[in-house]
Amino acid sequence: MKIGFDSKRFFHNQTGLGNYSREVIYSLCEYYSENEYLLFDSQGNESIDLHCTQLIRPRIWNPFWRSIGLGYSAGKQKIELFHGLSNEIPMDMPSNIPAICTIHDVIFRQFPNQYKPVDRYIYHKKTSTALQRCDKIIVPSQYTKNCILDYYNVDESKFNVIYQSINPKYFNHHWEPNLDQPYIVFHSSFNHRKNHINLVKSFAKLDNKEIKLILIGEGSEKQNITKLIENLGISKRVEIFGYLDLDDLIIKLKKSIGFINPSKFEGFGIPLAEVAIMGIPIIASDIPVFREIMGNKISYFDPNEVDSITQAFSELLNEPRLNKEYKTEVLEQVNRKAHSKNLINLYNSF
Repeated sequence: MKIGFDSKRFFHNQTGLGNYSREVIYSLCEYYSENEYLLFDSQGNESIDLHCTQLIRPRIWNPFWRSIGLGYSAGKQKIELFHGLSNEIPMDMPSNIPAICTIHDVIFRQFPNQYKPVDRYIYHKKTSTALQRCDKIIVPSQYTKNCILDYYNVDESKFNVIYQSINPKYFNHHWEPNLDQPYIVFHSSFNHRKNHINLVKSFAKLDNKEIKLILIGEGSEKQNITKLIENLGISKRVEIFGYLDLDDLIIKLKKSIGFINPSKFEGFGIPLAEVAIMGIPIIASDIPVFREIMGNKISYFDPNEVDSITQAFSELLNEPRLNKEYKTEVLEQVNRKAHSKNLINLYNSF
């Protein structure tokens, strides 16, 4: 089968959407290399070492090539199926080419105040067009499916919940906490919905002053969080790192005494699955998608209540924890073999 992908995020995004795009391609190449995978991007890296992929640049480049232009290129390449990896299907995609689109979330509808009006309009336009144009919709969770149905009139039979895979390296590491220099870690982009503000405020209220908090990531709110840490007088107890390469990130995680995720909203929450695979103790926001991933296997708190987060911190510190084995239906599907099989079954349904 000759399958085309919108690969902008694959090449140019180093966080969530980029990681998802890479896991899709890597898992398909690993388990279904008999297919031909065409990666459409205007400035992709031609040196990428994947034997079953081919980089295709649009013949006529324009700033909006993903919306107008990519479809024309896909038709010229005579692809048999197109998969939009991040909430978008080209408006000029030939009608005879089946189209699948992954819709990761509709945060711009749920939290409109966090987006500029022009950005909200663009995201809404692209998402609504993709939902109507595509033949099948992939969502990373049942929760995301329900959210989309709350805001858009879509045929429910189009939806397919396919949990994304995580990098295989996480399966090769297990929790080995550094008890001599104990710390709790959270890695995420610094933006409002990730809830760093309440996280830092709650950490400042802990009675145990020997524990450190490590924050890893970049984002628009990073400077504000740094100032808040200074104002609370806990600069010596909180360390902030930028994005780390995967090997360094895994070491930081496995040596921690626990992981916290205070996010107010997620379409899936891949870091939770990653640390669960490693057996790291977890405390997290009591939000529907985290319940979907972890069930009752972890401790939850109210992300809007500082005292609730502080209490969860204290419980994590005060209760002796052994290496944990989390087994849930979702976690059994976050490996590349299961992910690629679910994708291929969907592709072959056309």
